[in-house]
Amino acid sequence: MVKKILIVDDEPLICSVLSRAICKFIDSPLEIITTERGEDALKKISEGFCDVCLLDINLPDLNGLDVMKKINEISPDTKIAIMTASCVDDDMKMTIEKGASLFLKKPVNLDKVKLFIKNILDGIAQFPEQALDFD
Repeated sequence: MVKKILIVDDEPLICSVLSRAICKFIDSPLEIITTERGEDALKKISEGFCDVCLLDINLPDLNGLDVMKKINEISPDTKIAIMTASCVDDDMKMTIEKGASLFLKKPVNLDKVKLFIKNILDGIAQFPEQALDFD
């Protein structure tokens, strides 16, 4: 069965780098979908299940945290990793903790991404405590 990964980031280079890196370390059949807009991400999720969503907070059309909430409503089994280069305030941290499985500060640590995706694809539901470490 083909696993699906959705990458949502307003920077095409980040989408490209993450796509190539993920393809290098995952040996199972994989479909990677990328988009730069939140509306497109929601459309893709509503059209079919994605195992993983790597989601930037700052998107040109919607707030990534709002997109995260809608993805959780549409597809509650999709595991979400929130990415940002911005500072995260306490309210944002609480929102991320409620809706995401992983927090990634940009530039993202590819080893963290690799472990996160590998655990999901291997059916491991638990992630390390530091998965939502905001430092």
